[in-house]
Order: sequence, then C-alpha cells, then structure tokens
Amino acid sequence: MLIIREAQLQALRAERQRSFRQQLLSDLTILYAQVGRELPLSTVVDQIEQGINAAHRYAIASEQDIARFVQFVCARWNGFGPETLPKPVMNILLGYRVPASVKLDRLERHSSSR
Repeated sequence: MLIIREAQLQALRAERQRSFRQQLLSDLTILYAQVGRELPLSTVVDQIEQGINAAHRYAIASEQDIARFVQFVCARWNGFGPETLPKPVMNILLGYRVPASVKLDRLERHSSSR
C-alpha cells in the first residue's frame, strides 16, 4: 500500500501551483504580444496573482476557469488594478450559486455584445 505523507502532498501541491502559474505566465505573455502591449515580467506576474485572488472572491476555483477568467480580464479590461470592473460585469461575477463556467460564458457574451 502506498502512503503519501502530508509533506509529500504539500510538495506536490506546490509544484502543481508553480506549474499552473508558469503556464498562465506563458499564455498571458502571448496574449499581450497579440494585442500589442509590452509589460515587464514583474507586472505580468502581479496580474496573475491579482487575478487568482479575484477569481477566488468570485467563486471561480478550477485552474481552467481561473486561467480563462484572468486571460479574459487582462485582454478586455487591461488587467486587474485599483479600478473596479464595470457594474454589469460585477453583477455577472457575483451571481449567487452560478457555476463559474456559466459566469465566464456570460462575461464573453456581454463583452461581445458591446
């Protein structure tokens, strides 16, 4: 029987989180290049951290949904910063008991209708 100790489990989690952030960094770097924005690496890393924190506030939890959310906000609203997102967007994100994938679909529809 295989036994995984807590320290091993934490190491696996840390590696998975590092890998996720690295992949998101790569994706955002490409996204910013496509829209013609050049940002310092430290700024992109900061956007990732702010995006992950914001995603958790809006009950967006899976890596796939977090990545989608961060990429969307960075592409559509130039990232996370002191300004709040537009009110219609906040209404979508704060939807009670609405699955994250549905929130993200609604964000995309809202964005394309503008």
